[in-house]
Amino acid sequence: MNILVAVEGIDGTGKTTNAKMLANRLGAMYYKTPAPIFDDARRIFNECGDVTAKYLFYLATLKLASNSIKEILEKRSVVVDRWLATTICYHCLFGSRIDAVNVDKLEIIKPVATFCLTCNDKDEWTKRMIERGDIQSSKEYERFNHLSHLIVAFNSKENGLIIDTGLIPPSKTTQKMVMFLEKQHLI
Repeated sequence: MNILVAVEGIDGTGKTTNAKMLANRLGAMYYKTPAPIFDDARRIFNECGDVTAKYLFYLATLKLASNSIKEILEKRSVVVDRWLATTICYHCLFGSRIDAVNVDKLEIIKPVATFCLTCNDKDEWTKRMIERGDIQSSKEYERFNHLSHLIVAFNSKENGLIIDTGLIPPSKTTQKMVMFLEKQHLI
């Protein structure tokens, strides 16, 4: 049985690292959203100043990704890096009219498990962001931490785990995800 697993969370929590490691461990395809084909359009929407238009663009990329993932699932499992929770919560925080669209009507494929990664250690998160070349202030951490809480709340309704990656290595995080999937008899 092929499955879709989502890895959600804010920047600096280890989403990409752990999603890739989990995909490798499961023999699944790693799928990052939005897909690279949208890079030029992404830059335009990120700079346009219209937060609702930006939100609609990101939802459209998820709908198209959902269609592609459905086809991929016929052959193999997929681990997606950012999915619906991250998209909705980021745009909610930045003032988008998230009520502009009934997301349920988009029929975006639902993962069998969603892993929400957090980093509750401010120093570790700041170190990770600096290593990425994305220097953040204490004020930014507070905003991102608030966003992290929104994503956690959104994901609390989903089948999955919330994992604080602040003080554990990626291999341990991935191991926790695999153990959860095994306990749920999903792999």
